[in-house]
Amino acid sequence: MTHDPPHALEDLIGLGVERVLTSGGESSCLEGLPMLTRLVQQAAGRIIVVPGGGISAKNLERILSGCQATEFHASCRTRVIASSMVHRNTSVKMGAALSTPEYSYKVSEAATVS
Repeated sequence: MTHDPPHALEDLIGLGVERVLTSGGESSCLEGLPMLTRLVQQAAGRIIVVPGGGISAKNLERILSGCQATEFHASCRTRVIASSMVHRNTSVKMGAALSTPEYSYKVSEAATVS
């Protein structure tokens, strides 16, 4: 994390880093799209800016066309599988309120990724 992504990008370039994975300083790439756009333009081929965070098949095109990135990172998780956990304490919640329900998890499927 950095309070000044454009300055940090120049530091990474100076260190010889080839790629940087970022959501544009926000919780998701859609929220960080303005900064992602700025970073891709600033990079000007000196480093590859790889958007990552909240990318799905539904929003990928909008993100890539919005910031002109040439690569991206996504888990492409779509299918929710019920947990086989036996003991369940419904009084305790783990993780974020908007995440996958407590007793299930998402998985990536080859058809979605390829």
